[in-house]
Amino acid sequence: MSTSIDADKARALIGVGGKNIQKLEAETETRIKVNIPPKEDPNPDNKATIRVTGESAQKGLDKVKEYVEKLQSALVEGEADAVSRLYDSTRKGKGKGKGGGVKIAGSEKFSELRESSGLTVVRKPKGVLLVGERAEVFKWKTILATCIAEAGVVPEPPYSETMDDLNEDGIRLLTAKGAAKLKEIEQKHDVSIGIDRKTSVVTL
Repeated sequence: MSTSIDADKARALIGVGGKNIQKLEAETETRIKVNIPPKEDPNPDNKATIRVTGESAQKGLDKVKEYVEKLQSALVEGEADAVSRLYDSTRKGKGKGKGGGVKIAGSEKFSELRESSGLTVVRKPKGVLLVGERAEVFKWKTILATCIAEAGVVPEPPYSETMDDLNEDGIRLLTAKGAAKLKEIEQKHDVSIGIDRKTSVVTL
């Protein structure tokens, strides 16, 4: 027995690591196979095929339909660049994607959403789609909107200036007594100062 459902809801039906669909199979003593079309497949309906086999196939199919009918979805819209920064910032490892795994505003909550909320999170051209239980979707869509808004604010690059006209006496004054004067200036003005003793170049 088979039916077709929205592909994004089919992902929610499967669940993380197949947890949801395995539970349904155990409850109905059936085998449930989900065929989701690949992203490159120009499927205008975005439909997935669900096939249920076993002696209780009808019961299994009814359970699938019942589960899917309870699913809620919400598209949280956002600028493509902001969404990309969120996804890139939550990638594990270094040097991956535009963000290279660097944490940005909103990335911690976004990681929690993807890993712990139990919702299916799908990247879309106009934002991010959430699929799952009504209460969780309602709760997380507001948080996600905040994450996207925060990721859309690009911080200004740090100010930097180089001085190459500081004489040797000035360098000695800054670096004397364990660079006490240098540390005092850094702390007072909240800056970082680097000194190249070979070239006497000071970088702020």
